[in-house]
Amino acid sequence: MPGLIGLLQPNSISSETTYAENYRNICQELENRPRFQILHQSAHCGISLLERDHGPETGQPFTHDLGFCALYGHCYDRRSGLPVTSEGFVKFWMEQGSSVLDHLEGAFHVAMLDFKSGVLRLINDRVGIIPWYYHQSAEGFSFSPRLRYLSRKEQTWDPAPGAVVNFLSVGHY
Repeated sequence: MPGLIGLLQPNSISSETTYAENYRNICQELENRPRFQILHQSAHCGISLLERDHGPETGQPFTHDLGFCALYGHCYDRRSGLPVTSEGFVKFWMEQGSSVLDHLEGAFHVAMLDFKSGVLRLINDRVGIIPWYYHQSAEGFSFSPRLRYLSRKEQTWDPAPGAVVNFLSVGHY
């Protein structure tokens, strides 16, 4: 499953080795894929993109003075019917805040990193058409459209039964 993949390590962890090793392991597994690219990498954050092997490219990175934004998928402004790019998403977000989400349609993920505050915002389309998983621990926070690309030491999984039924009922298996 293609999409945005990333890892954020809290500034409170003094060793960058944990972050670097985790992110390197994720990237090594994917680097041989023809349409994999690292979009943003800093001391405590990495965001990558895995596109479908065939079909149009839909990943759109955008770096600006205040941060970084990556949009994966197809996002449309319901009011105008026009496609929204990463740059357009940032513009709408600055003008309208989270209320911009009320006007967007499509199947998409957005990852926005604020350089000053270090806040990472992950946004999925309102229906969650493209699956997106996350894992949080003391070592950091990772996200991916596939469970196997999450950075985690322990491989335990204790899902909520209702979530499993929902997951299977929409065809994400």
